[in-house]
Amino acid sequence: MENYFLVFAVIVTLTCAVFGTSTEEDCFQANSERFSRIEETLKKLENENRNLQNVVEKQQNKISKLEGKVQEQERMGKDGNQYKNRSLRLLEGGSQSLPGTDQVAFYAYLSKTEAISPHHTLIFDHVETNVGQAYNQHSGAFTVPISGVYIFSYTVFPNGVGSYASVELTVNSMPHGAIFVDSSSADGDYTGCTGFAVLALKQGDVCLVRIHSTYHSAGKIESDSVMRSSFSGVKM
Repeated sequence: MENYFLVFAVIVTLTCAVFGTSTEEDCFQANSERFSRIEETLKKLENENRNLQNVVEKQQNKISKLEGKVQEQERMGKDGNQYKNRSLRLLEGGSQSLPGTDQVAFYAYLSKTEAISPHHTLIFDHVETNVGQAYNQHSGAFTVPISGVYIFSYTVFPNGVGSYASVELTVNSMPHGAIFVDSSSADGDYTGCTGFAVLALKQGDVCLVRIHSTYHSAGKIESDSVMRSSFSGVKM
């Protein structure tokens, strides 16, 4: 702004010299008035420039917020579609895996009490979940459809006084886990037992739950509406 004033003063001085301003005082007064008007004009321009910058910044902030909302809606829409697909699959009984995935999971339980006998395969005939259709409710066997790591759980309840057994989880007829269930000989308790196993399996391996082949067992296995002897597994 000082530069503007200097230039303007020079111009006015030359004008006074050319056109014959009456006195030096009149020339200075004219210069001061013109400079004041120029200074006011420059201040107005600066204020307008600041106002324009504020307007631009506000618009940019609004645009940024709108872009963030759009991205969030797109992400939620994608997650919502995945959740919707899973929900539809579960409502349809959980029997089909999602297209393009390798999900495998099953859960089944005994629909009734049955007798204990050595080397007897427990056939969990009531199927609640069978994603991938790898569990056979008629043979009690789970056949691995995809190689990977699987988690298995099996629960067995003895049926009252004198029921006891060693129960095995087997893979291709080889034991990979065992639990022992035993009702007290003094009263009719139904204390069950649960076994877990995490196994790396290959496609085609056959897993099932059976009574120990050589250990002496007796009584019955209980399964009813208040206690379920069950077998389940899921691919990690």
